[in-house]
Amino acid sequence: MWQAGGYALLYGDFAGNGNSGMLIRDTSAGGTTFSITSIAGTGPQLLQAMTSSTLGVDLGASNVTTELADQDGDGRADLLVRTGGRVTAVLLADANGLFNRTDGDPVMAAWFGMLSSLSSGNQGDALQYISPAIRDTYQQAFTNMGSAATALRATLTNLSGVQISDRFATYVVDQTTNGVVRMHFVQFINVDGVWMLDSF
Repeated sequence: MWQAGGYALLYGDFAGNGNSGMLIRDTSAGGTTFSITSIAGTGPQLLQAMTSSTLGVDLGASNVTTELADQDGDGRADLLVRTGGRVTAVLLADANGLFNRTDGDPVMAAWFGMLSSLSSGNQGDALQYISPAIRDTYQQAFTNMGSAATALRATLTNLSGVQISDRFATYVVDQTTNGVVRMHFVQFINVDGVWMLDSF
């Protein structure tokens, strides 16, 4: 029997089938989180049982919150993990609706954390994901963009790693504007163990 006090429910279409799925997140450390979706003609189906050993992140750890939202523009809800309010992991839903952590996940967390903050209109939080050395430059850029900054995420897709070392990472991202797709380089830097954007 599910006890409401020990679980948090999240809803989103992570299977990409047009039906809202349910994530049942165990809010106790070391617990198991389940994803369930509805399949036409068969009803609810368990897709995945997730633990810290299968994902590399403990979804029930203290100070951890989660949300389901499409982060990469593929129409499937992805799992955004925050620790102490900062995005620390992004688990992208694959074509089967399964959440997987990639090797570049801490780097991608900085990117998706910034975009998620901008989308919600919180430029101050977005700046936390940018290297202190260039933060003032991007603060001015976000101010100049005004409300257009909230729509930035919708234009950026297909973030992928080109080169990753212990200190620096280079990724590319596609930006679609007025039907034209352009590829941009995104540079990241590891600042005292935390990946931050260095230029984009």
